[in-house]
This record gives sequence, C-alpha cells and structure tokens, in this order.
Amino acid sequence: MDFVFIIFIASIVLPIVSWVVWFFFIRWIVENRNTISSATRGFDEQLLELEQFLYDFEALSKQKKNQMKPEILSMFMQANNQLNQLAGIHRQQYELRVSELQGMAANAGIDWTPSSY
Repeated sequence: MDFVFIIFIASIVLPIVSWVVWFFFIRWIVENRNTISSATRGFDEQLLELEQFLYDFEALSKQKKNQMKPEILSMFMQANNQLNQLAGIHRQQYELRVSELQGMAANAGIDWTPSSY
C-alpha cells in the first residue's frame, strides 16, 4: 500500500515540478534574449555615432584634432567594452564593422586596436 501511495504522489508532483522548471527556463530565455538585443541595439547606435565623429574629426584642423583625441579615444574604449560584452554570433556580426572603423581611425591618425577574444 505504501508503494502505491508513493507512485500516486509522484505522478502528481513530477508533472507539476516539470511545468515549473519549463516555465522558469522559458522565462530565462526570453529575458536573456531581450538583454542581448538591447545590448546590440545600443552598440549599433554607438558605432554610428563613432563613425560620424570620425568623419567630423577628419575635417578638423590639426590643433582641434589634438584637442579632440582624448574624447575620441574614450569613445573607442567604450566601443571596446561593448564589444567585449558581446559573445559568439552577436560578436561576429560586428567584427567587420569594427575593423572598418579601425581603418578609418588609422587614416585619421588615431592609433586604436579593437580588443580580440
């Protein structure tokens, strides 16, 4: 009789536990997906801003360029930090874009090397 009772309780408890586990697993996936997409969206905006800043930087006089270098280097460091936070496939999407910005920076006389894995 005890064995039957244990089987009966297990047949009720195990499905409930499995549904709870699935619920939290799916919720975790949705939350992480939203975090990743917001991080990449923010990085897109940051790269566009950096690209525009580089175009503007090239048109400046030499004196203005020297004044603006710390600001643009700070922007590049922020881009490095964002890039380091991206992982796997999300990072691969930005590798080419970041290398293009590195070339633009080199043409503008700014020594910047993006971080690698």
